[in-house]
Amino acid sequence: MTEFDEMTQDQYAAAAGYWKKKDAQGAAMPENELREFILKFIQGHNTLALACASDEGIRVTPLEYSWKEDSLIVISEGGEKFRHLAKNHTVSACIYEPYTGFGKLNSLQVQGHVQVAELNARTAGKYDALLSYPADVFERLDHPMYLIRIVPERFDLLSSGLKEKGYAVRQHLYVAG
Repeated sequence: MTEFDEMTQDQYAAAAGYWKKKDAQGAAMPENELREFILKFIQGHNTLALACASDEGIRVTPLEYSWKEDSLIVISEGGEKFRHLAKNHTVSACIYEPYTGFGKLNSLQVQGHVQVAELNARTAGKYDALLSYPADVFERLDHPMYLIRIVPERFDLLSSGLKEKGYAVRQHLYVAG
């Protein structure tokens, strides 16, 4: 196995500050245009990686999502992520396109908090507006499902194509959460 030379704190700090310097050199996209770009990106995809953490560790889970009521909506049958979500409702999610080379990057990082509810025959109707399928689907299941609503507070967009439009390749949008 290859041996690594551990970086110094100064090297870590320099690496951590890379994008802050790059961001300062580029033009910000107008907020309304950025919101529209982000919304199209979200609606043009259906899978995200959800990262949640607690004192027990970190979990990243690939999940299918939909976009409703200005939130990312996930339906899950359960799993380890719920141990972390029970302790910490702050999450990060990433939606991205496959890597095809430098200069062709497209991804969206989302930071926010979650609201979690159990979906069963008794409760599913309450969440009709957020569900992509009829509430009666949950009546036929022999186990509950869980609704995870990710309420965004910050979007970090990385899109190489923005450079051609005269904007910085990274854009940031803060929203009320």
